[in-house]
Amino acid sequence: TQAELRARAVEHEAAIGELQASNEELQAINEELHSAGEELETSREELQSLNEELTTVNAELRLRVDQLALANADLQNLSSATQIATVFLDRGLAVLRYTPPAAPLFNLIPSDVGRPISDLKSRIEYPDLAFDAARVLETLVPVERELREDGHWFLARLLPYRTHDDRIAGTVLNLIDITARRRAELALAESEQKFRGLFDSVDQGYCILEMIDDEQGRPVAFRYLEANAAFERHTGLPSPVGRTIREVLPGVEAFWVEFYDRITRTGESQRIRSAVDALGRVFELYAFRIGEPAERRAAVLFSDVTEQQ
Repeated sequence: TQAELRARAVEHEAAIGELQASNEELQAINEELHSAGEELETSREELQSLNEELTTVNAELRLRVDQLALANADLQNLSSATQIATVFLDRGLAVLRYTPPAAPLFNLIPSDVGRPISDLKSRIEYPDLAFDAARVLETLVPVERELREDGHWFLARLLPYRTHDDRIAGTVLNLIDITARRRAELALAESEQKFRGLFDSVDQGYCILEMIDDEQGRPVAFRYLEANAAFERHTGLPSPVGRTIREVLPGVEAFWVEFYDRITRTGESQRIRSAVDALGRVFELYAFRIGEPAERRAAVLFSDVTEQQ
């Protein structure tokens, strides 16, 4: 019995040792699980923080997208309101984008995006487009040309296309209809030619002058702005336009500076007959103010009446 008890005691001690070893293993596992739980908790907090950051970034992106959509809508409305035909071209002159007014001028359709503009049959003849585009890309200086097509005039303006990071990605072609302006310029030129013909055909001398003041605001001279052909015949003074009376006639009397200054200041026209001693001639003239009072300009119509006098 004692031998059996000793054997049982040995077995019991062995079992207790195994149980202690198992307990230690379980404690180690428990500690590992506890550590894993803490890591998971930390990961959950990091994921929660990351999720909050993503939510914030998503809100900012949504705001940026809304702002971009609004800016795009503003640009579309602006291009439609200004009625300026604009075509965006890459370095190879392929169409990137275009505004609605450009579609009828170049016969553009959505499927033309990516095609070279030279392949399109357009209403506008611009044979130097490739040369001008290369020059703009090289010098970064805009190029302007006036183009005429079917009785219409267009101002073609070619500019470098800059990206947000200041790279030159191509060119921008603007076409502005200047037909009304050109017709007005031609009508003005025709009217001016008729006026010039009448201006030079008048037998009386005619000139337009402006007053010149010193630093204290006192009149010291006047400058000729225009003069007809009869001016030289009546006065003997050649090419007065752009020159002052002191340059044209150094010995002129101060009376004439005061006379024209009074007319430009008061706006009262005057008709007088008086001698210009520096020329040795007598003139009958009619002087009156023209333009805005601040311009201090006067027009003079005169005749040489020396022999009559």
